[in-house]
Amino acid sequence: MLHALFSTLPTSVCLCWFAIFALCHKTADRAKRMLTWFLLGCTVLYLCHAYFFNEGEQALVEGLWMLCSLSVYPLYYIYIKQLTSSESSVAGSLWYMIPALMVAVCNWMGFIELSQWAHKGVFMVQVIMICWLGVRRLNRFDHQLKEVYADTEDTTTEPLRTLLICFVMTSVISSGFNAIGRQYFATSVWLLAIPSILFSTMLFAVSYVGYSRKYIALQLHEDMEDEDAEQKQNDETEPATADKFGPILKRMMEEQQLYLQPDIKINELAQQVGTCRTYLSNYLNQELGVSFSDYINRQRIEYAKALMAQSPNLTLAEVAVASGFASVTSFVRNYKKFVGKAPRE
Repeated sequence: MLHALFSTLPTSVCLCWFAIFALCHKTADRAKRMLTWFLLGCTVLYLCHAYFFNEGEQALVEGLWMLCSLSVYPLYYIYIKQLTSSESSVAGSLWYMIPALMVAVCNWMGFIELSQWAHKGVFMVQVIMICWLGVRRLNRFDHQLKEVYADTEDTTTEPLRTLLICFVMTSVISSGFNAIGRQYFATSVWLLAIPSILFSTMLFAVSYVGYSRKYIALQLHEDMEDEDAEQKQNDETEPATADKFGPILKRMMEEQQLYLQPDIKINELAQQVGTCRTYLSNYLNQELGVSFSDYINRQRIEYAKALMAQSPNLTLAEVAVASGFASVTSFVRNYKKFVGKAPRE
C-alpha cells in the first residue's frame, strides 16, 4: 500500500495540477499555457518512474523517461521566457528539445550505454545553463519592473527565482539518486519515500506559484506602450532635460509629496515634472544612482518614520496606507531594506 502511494505520489501531484491548468487553458495567459506543457512532461516522466518501481524496466519506457527528463528543463525555461519577454512566439525556443529527442531515439535504436552516458551529459549541461540563464533573465525583468513601478510586490519574480534555484538543487539530488541506482530505492518503501516526497513538494510549489501569478512581461510592455502613446498625444513640446526638471522634481517631491500617491508609475511622475520616462529614468539611475522604485519607496519610508514618531499608536496597516504603500507586506519589506530592521523594532 505505502509502496504504491510513494511510487505514484509525484505522478498524482503533476496530473492534478495538469488537469487544473488544462481546464483553464483557453482563458490562461501564454506563460500558464507553457506551464501546462511542462506539467504534462512531468506527469509522463513520473509515470515512467512509477512504472519502473511497480513493473520493472522496459526499453520503450526507459527511452520515454529519457525524453521527458531532458524536456522538462527546457520547457520550464521557455515558461520563464514567456513570463519575462513580450515576444509571444515559442518557435525559436523549440530547438532546446532536440538533445532530448536525440538521446531518446538513440536509446530506442538499441544504443543503451551510449544513450545513458549522453543522458547524464545533457542533463548536467541543462541544469547549469537553465539555472544561469533563468536567474539572469528573472533578475533583468525585476530590474525593468523597478524602473516603471513603485510597488513591485505583486509583480516581482523573486518567488520564481527561489523556486528555480530549488528546482535545480532538486535536480542535482535527483542525479545523485540516479547514480545510486533506482533499484536501491525499490528495496525499501521508506527509502522510496524520500525522493517521492521531495519531488512532489517541489512540483507542487512550482505549480502553485505559477498558477497564482497573474503578471507577465506582456502587461509591462502594454502599459509602457499605452502610456507612451498618451504622452506623445499630450506633449506638443520637447520634454525637459535633467538640468531643468531635476530641481522641479525635488521641489514637487518636498512640497506635494508625490510619493504618497498609491501605485504611482514612472510615466505619471514624468508627466507631472514635464519630461518623458526615458529622461527621468536616466536621471534617477545616473545622477541619483537609484531605481524609480527605490527613489519613491525610500521617501515613503522617511515619511513613515516621521509619522510613527508623531503617532506611535497607529497600526502598521494605517502607517502603510498613509505612506502610499499598497500593503503592509510591501511596507515592512521596504522598511527593512532601507532602515535595516522591522518597523516595530
